[in-house]
Amino acid sequence: MGPKFDLEEFLIIKEVLMTTPLGDILEDYERLVQLTILKTVYPVPENNTILRLLQYLQFNITFGRFCWNGDCKNCAFRYRGPDGRERTALGCQTVVRSGMKIVKLPAGITPGDPDSSDRT
Repeated sequence: MGPKFDLEEFLIIKEVLMTTPLGDILEDYERLVQLTILKTVYPVPENNTILRLLQYLQFNITFGRFCWNGDCKNCAFRYRGPDGRERTALGCQTVVRSGMKIVKLPAGITPGDPDSSDRT
């Protein structure tokens, strides 16, 4: 099991999401779910694609490489589902599910600056 986060932290992040400009690009959601990316656990809004959530989490994304609609296939990533099986999927098409564990990011995407607090 990965690190845990508490309800208070969820509520704070939810408030930030709802009051920042980036919240406008996210799909509607009612709760945050747990997503593990390269062994780090993040609370993220449900009902959103992996590529959009990587943008929200301020991962470095080479925008020129990605079409954001499934045509180029450059956003393919590897993840492990709740059943433990590893799969490949497109980040622009795959909606996050609680307990997903991303084990390999696409070329052109790297973790962002963890000290950055600007979500615009």
